[in-house]
This record gives sequence, C-alpha cells and structure tokens, in this order.
Amino acid sequence: MKIGLEKEFFLIQDNKPVVIPEDLQPDDSGLLTEARSQPFESPEEAVFSLQADIYKLQNKVNLRKMQLSDAPIMKIDRETRLLASRRFVKGLTKYQNLYDIKYHKNKLNEVTAGIHISFTSPKTYFDKNNQIGYYNSMFDWVQIFRKLDKEFELEIKTTKRNPGFYELKSDGRIEYRSLPSNINLNKIIEILRKII
Repeated sequence: MKIGLEKEFFLIQDNKPVVIPEDLQPDDSGLLTEARSQPFESPEEAVFSLQADIYKLQNKVNLRKMQLSDAPIMKIDRETRLLASRRFVKGLTKYQNLYDIKYHKNKLNEVTAGIHISFTSPKTYFDKNNQIGYYNSMFDWVQIFRKLDKEFELEIKTTKRNPGFYELKSDGRIEYRSLPSNINLNKIIEILRKII
C-alpha cells in the first residue's frame, strides 16, 4: 500500500487571509495553498516528503513577505471570497461521508483547512504483448478510515470537523479528508504504522 499526504494552509498578509497567487500552489478554491508528498509505502517517508514540500512552499512565501497558517479554520471576508471566485473555479463536490454526514460544522463565512491522506494499493500485470502495466486495486479502506476517525476523534471534534469524510479519485486513489491541518505529523506516522 502507498500513502500520500496533502496539507492545506491559509496565506496571511497584513494579518488577514488572502487569495493564493498562482505560483504558490493554490487549491481549486483559491483560498488555500497546498503542500504535497510523494507516495511512499512507509508513513515516515510520506510524512518527511510532505515536510520537504512544506519547506519549499515556506521559502516561496517568505520571499513575498507573507506567512503560512495551518489554522484548521479561518473566517474569510466576503470581499476575499468574491475575489477568489473570480479567479478560481471550484469544481463539483466529490467527497462523501461514511456516516452520511453532509458537511463539517463550520459557518458559511469560515473555511476549513485539512490534511488529506491518500491510499493506493498498486499492482502490476502483464498485458497480451508481455508488457508490464500498473493499476490501483481495491482494499478494505473503510476499516482504515474508521480507525483513523477513532484515533483522531478529539482533534476532529475540536476543530469543527466531522469523521468519515473521503473522496474516491479517478486514478484509483482513496483520500481520507477528516483531519484538520494542525495535526501533529509525528502522530500521523505513529497511527498509520499501527493500523496498516
């Protein structure tokens, strides 16, 4: 199994969140910037790959005299949200919830930032021409996500989030989406080593 991580941040200038410039890895909404790991089989390598991308992103942000914030929730004023919606097109909502919860507990003027963990189970095969191919096979991800919900129950609850959020990606990745952005990365290593 391979693990990849994505950590979202708010970008702060003059003590307020701003729309993310194109060169600072904006998400689809334009209100969050993202650092991403490469996929690895070990949680340690995935987390340290994420930390390397955070380091690179932090250096770019420092050059602009701005700050990254990994606050799990932040109020975004109407003007900033309008500006973001003029520059970015957020696509269809594709996430779902294991427990039929529709959304997190944030208000309409609040935006949440999280850490998303992607899981894949890559397999190889030989086609009719004896060429090697690759695909991501199914695995019992529901049990992994339930265990993550339990292990991070307090962190999820205290940051206006809900357990059980996930998204199925078109390339076969399955992304767990309930963790807040300020989770201790060492705890992620510890918990993933225990449950997978």
